[in-house]
Amino acid sequence: ISTVSAYDATSGHLKALADATLLTALRTGAASAVASDVLARPDASTVGLIGAGAQAVTQLHALTRIRPVERVLFYDSDPAASASFADRVASFASGLSLHAMSADEIVEASDIVCTATSVGVGDGPVFGDVEPQPWCHINAVGSDFPGKVEIPLSLLERSIVCPDFLLQAVAEGECQQLDPDSI
Repeated sequence: ISTVSAYDATSGHLKALADATLLTALRTGAASAVASDVLARPDASTVGLIGAGAQAVTQLHALTRIRPVERVLFYDSDPAASASFADRVASFASGLSLHAMSADEIVEASDIVCTATSVGVGDGPVFGDVEPQPWCHINAVGSDFPGKVEIPLSLLERSIVCPDFLLQAVAEGECQQLDPDSI
């Protein structure tokens, strides 16, 4: 939950107040798209989404702006989120091949994976110690609290890990699992 406020620079009076939940989701999707643009293969066309809620929609929307996405693989622990996913992305994802499957299958088959879950503290990771494609790029965006992780430690240890904001990532992101010298 977030709020954006704008103030008059001269008087200091509040000029506008807006709910920023959507803005935050859009920014997070855009950050993943920028990371994917820089770090994923240029021909990446299969996107995997672990977590099919609101954040998955903005992740996919942003990725379709920078990659020729053809196939979308998705999973959510909530059957209602999975069942409604196609309808929620229909406005920008028509023509894409959408497939519900397990989280492990998604990691094994995708070029780009986005984990955008609300996993609880101590309940992660959200997929097993499976082997992604050697070129797979993963955007892990759901670890937003100390003790919440989405990615198995064993995968992090054999990967190149590039957090967008290191101090935050070691406090409440995937990097809290790693020795700081290995990041």
